[in-house]
Amino acid sequence: MTDNLIFRKAFRTCLELVHDRGFQTDENYNKLNNAEIDVLLYDNNLDIIAKKSESEILYVKFINIYRVKVAIIQEIIDNVYKKTPNTSIIFVLKSKPSAVLRKLETKGNYNIQIFYIKHLQINPTRHSLVPNHIKLTENQVKGLLEKYKIITKSQFPLLLQTDPISRYYNFKRGDVIKITSKHKNIYENIYHVTEKKLGEKEVILEKTLIENDLIKRKKSLVDRRTELKKYFNENISTNILRYRYVK
Repeated sequence: MTDNLIFRKAFRTCLELVHDRGFQTDENYNKLNNAEIDVLLYDNNLDIIAKKSESEILYVKFINIYRVKVAIIQEIIDNVYKKTPNTSIIFVLKSKPSAVLRKLETKGNYNIQIFYIKHLQINPTRHSLVPNHIKLTENQVKGLLEKYKIITKSQFPLLLQTDPISRYYNFKRGDVIKITSKHKNIYENIYHVTEKKLGEKEVILEKTLIENDLIKRKKSLVDRRTELKKYFNENISTNILRYRYVK
C-alpha cells in the first residue's frame, strides 16, 4: 500500500471522526478527490478544521515525515494556541509515535491526541459488531448511581482510555459511557471467589442494599455472597453492562 493511499484512507476516517464527535466541517473537504488530497499532502497542507462553535474548534494535522521531533509538534501547538487557545488538536503521524511524543497528550492544559496513521485506516465504530457509545452527562450519571445504589462511578465495568473506541471519541478518565451490550449475563459468576471475606466492592454493595432495605444481612459468608449474587443478577447485571467507566 502506497503512502498516498494510506493518507487518503486516514483523511476519510478523520472526516468521519470529527463529525462523530459533533463537529462540523466545510463541505469542500468531502469533495476533495484523490489527486487533490495528494497535492495537499505533498505541500504539507493536508489539514482539517472543524467547529462546534467559534470557541470550540478541532484541528487535525497530517504530518508526512518520518521521525517527527517533539520540537516540531510543540511549534505547531504553540502557533495554534496563540490564535485559538481552546482548540483541540489531533496529529496524524506517518511513523509510530514515540513514548516521548505520547507524553504531550497529558502535558499541561493541552487537549491533543497523537495517532499513528495505520490505526486510522478504518473507522472502528462502523464495524457491525461494535455498539454505539454515548458519553453521559453528570446528571445522567448521578441518576444511574441512585438507581443502582452504586457509591462510586468506578464500580461500573471499565473502559480503558487507551481503547480504540475511547481514543476515537476522545473519552476522558472519569467519563461514564452508555453502550448497547449483547452479553447481559456475563457477571453470572461475579461472586464465585475463594476469599475468606467479602471484597471491598462487595462490602460497599451489601452495606448500600441493607441501608435501603433491599436485602437482609445474613450470618454466614456463603449466604451473604448468595444474597448479593442473587440481587445483582436479578436487578443489575442485565442493565449494568450497558455502561462503562473510563479509566
